[in-house]
Amino acid sequence: KTVILPNSIKEIGDYAFMNCDGIQIELGTTEIIGKKAFANCGKMVLGSASKYSSTRIGALPTTLRSIGDYAFKGCNWDSSLLNPHREMYFKPQNTLVIPQTVTSIGQYAFTESLFEQVYFEDALSLQSLGQSTFEGSKKLTSIYTGFKFNATGANYTTNTTSGLKDISNRMFYGCTNRVSSMVSHGEKLNDGLLTIGDLAFASSGDGMTGLEYISFPKSLESIGTQAFANTGLKNVIFSTESRLKSLGEYAFENSKFEEITIYSLNTYGNAPFWGNTALKAINILT
Repeated sequence: KTVILPNSIKEIGDYAFMNCDGIQIELGTTEIIGKKAFANCGKMVLGSASKYSSTRIGALPTTLRSIGDYAFKGCNWDSSLLNPHREMYFKPQNTLVIPQTVTSIGQYAFTESLFEQVYFEDALSLQSLGQSTFEGSKKLTSIYTGFKFNATGANYTTNTTSGLKDISNRMFYGCTNRVSSMVSHGEKLNDGLLTIGDLAFASSGDGMTGLEYISFPKSLESIGTQAFANTGLKNVIFSTESRLKSLGEYAFENSKFEEITIYSLNTYGNAPFWGNTALKAINILT
């Protein structure tokens, strides 16, 4: 049930702790986590319960560089991070924070996870992101593509410009519990995001009934095929400074908004608004 890794351990191999349900583990200065290393571990505890043992209790280590395929399938944990600017803890439940040191995340790395919130740290050095990272994570409600601690005022800010650059194919496919950013949680797609892949936020059937509103950052350049299919979006906002160049086929399939205004668009695929019976106006201003 309890494992403490010394700082001499730099790599956790494939399948190392697979099916160790509810394990508590201190990852030390681990740099590489292999394929299915913690798959099906359920509700985990990272680090010690003592707030004096680490500045990043309940979080992936700041030495971490690589997360393998299916590494944390079906897992979750609570994060508790120390704000380096103030003596204050960021203590959300069922929350994943991807540290800025991570350069590679494998496919299905957090598939079917039990996380409710996902934060990508600002100044992210991510170079490789596999498909279907969070596919089937049905409890997920909130996604922030950039986050950092605030030196003054609030404990943290999501108004960053250098978080996640690309959302991979099927990254959040089937995450049907999501809510919109018009309420206290939801999507925060930060400036600096460049691409949204095929089926990235899509789902089958009735889709994400809670995802009604989304605002895209001005940096976004492309939206893939069926990226938001069956999400039921009622309000889609692009900045007047939007740099969107490409809109994929069936990108907003079965959405429910009445009007959409897109700036700077160069190309779009077949039937990007297929099945949207509420649509009254499409404004493409170039």
